[in-house]
Amino acid sequence: MVDLTKNKIFFILPLLLSLFILISVKISFASDKFILNAERVKFNYFLGIIPMEGFFALKDSIFVLNFKKPNQSKLNLKFDLNSSSAGFDLATTAMLGETVLYAEKYPYIYFESKKVFAKDNQFNIRGSLTIRGITKDVTFKAKLNNPSVLKNEVKNNLQFDIYAELKRSDFNATGYQYIVGDIINLKTRVELLLLDN
Repeated sequence: MVDLTKNKIFFILPLLLSLFILISVKISFASDKFILNAERVKFNYFLGIIPMEGFFALKDSIFVLNFKKPNQSKLNLKFDLNSSSAGFDLATTAMLGETVLYAEKYPYIYFESKKVFAKDNQFNIRGSLTIRGITKDVTFKAKLNNPSVLKNEVKNNLQFDIYAELKRSDFNATGYQYIVGDIINLKTRVELLLLDN
């Protein structure tokens, strides 16, 4: 007499094993998490006709990338103004003052992505930027500088240039407008490191 229970086990076991392998592969792709390995974002501005450089200090910021589904990627930035610099002490004091960024009342700048579009190794990241309690839609651009890393089994040390152009007047940060230009260019290189799962 044939033992049907044993036959069912031999039939079901390979199916369960295949399902487990399939789920494991999906999880391994979905669980890749990167940490933003950057402490500051550089910016450029003009003091009269003189080009200047400063930085915004980053705090609790994330850059999560999904290469298969770019629209599921996310960029959240938090700039700690009281740890930031406009390049020299007098300019920093002016930048943090009430007529520009008003850091005493609004100590942080926030960016939260809403939509991410990708073409080749470039990402357009649309989202909302909040400065002085005023929120505007802006676009950050991110370009992957070492795409050869994507061919590796373990994708690590992804290096991006991030760029955005902002107008101070959009956020009522208009102090010193006769000597400081309205356009602020954010431009910095960041690195993403793969976290251990």
